[in-house]
Amino acid sequence: MSANILEIAKGALGGPVIDQLGGLLGENREGTQSALDSALPSILGGLMQTASTSEGAASLSRMADEADGGLLDNIGGLISNNSGMLTTLGGPLLGMIFGGKQSGLVSTIARLAGIRGGSVGTLLQIAAPLIMSMLGKKKKELSLNTDQFRTMLMDQKDHVTGAMHPDVSQSLGFGSFLNAQAEPSAEDVAPMHTHSGAGHTTSNAPAAHSNTDSAPAAHSNEGGGFLKRLLPLAVVAALGYIGYTQFFSGSSAPSATQIEATQTSITSLKDSVGSVTSSLSGITDLDSAKTAAESITAATGSLGDINFDDMGDAGKQQVTGMLGGLVAGVEKALETAYQIPGVQAVIEPAVGPYLEKLRGL
Repeated sequence: MSANILEIAKGALGGPVIDQLGGLLGENREGTQSALDSALPSILGGLMQTASTSEGAASLSRMADEADGGLLDNIGGLISNNSGMLTTLGGPLLGMIFGGKQSGLVSTIARLAGIRGGSVGTLLQIAAPLIMSMLGKKKKELSLNTDQFRTMLMDQKDHVTGAMHPDVSQSLGFGSFLNAQAEPSAEDVAPMHTHSGAGHTTSNAPAAHSNTDSAPAAHSNEGGGFLKRLLPLAVVAALGYIGYTQFFSGSSAPSATQIEATQTSITSLKDSVGSVTSSLSGITDLDSAKTAAESITAATGSLGDINFDDMGDAGKQQVTGMLGGLVAGVEKALETAYQIPGVQAVIEPAVGPYLEKLRGL
């Protein structure tokens, strides 16, 4: 029953997908591959840590039920056309499983892979919902209830520890987590052992989980996959922020106000970058370049609407984690525009301040 989820993920995200990710992030293939090699076991390790409590396991099990395994049929197309949707979903999921440890994890992977921290943040945001889709597909294939799903996740221990760099493990506190799991707490042991004499109590618990598992499956037939179902703010809030205030020491769950502020800022940021990219792509001569410069100057002012004060730490990490991919998109459009004679002199005074402000968020 114990599938090697890490190998499944590596296979799905390898080959030409690496080149796509590198292009999206503006990083070379080697650095992107190195970062992904650290990101995948990190995400699985974080999911294992989350599933180590009954509440965490139940929440992840429900999310896995909602996961659309069909996403895995065309990951390349998904990354090319809907990477923004993935990062929007990935940010809250990473906040849930890593909490306050996310910033340290990003810095560690960036140092090991030799790429920008913003690129690592975006890569994690893209990979996290895809891994959840892989878990959901496997859960459905094996007809797992919540307890069995939790067991499958915990059975990834050897795969994850074998692939995780010691520095990454330290940043997540994964070694301490594994040591703690070697000696189960009374909370974890009680339902399985200390109440073994109360047969009815023990046998009823899995049945309750099984019923919980079946409900989302029924909803999944109503239309709309994992990504579409989780995009609305109300559903994002239900991903598990509530009830996770003490999953990691020193971290707290974002409030509804912080989640709303984060989503609003993400929308503003993507609209701004989309406007600039569209303006650059529409340049064909000096006249259109002058029009584009005016639009870019206006967009620079719109970046000031992003209010980090209302987001909370998880929201700030989510937004800053997107910047690498967004900057890379502008730079790519800029490179094409600069091939037109005389355009650089017109555009540079406008796009220079825009990129500086974007990178400084």
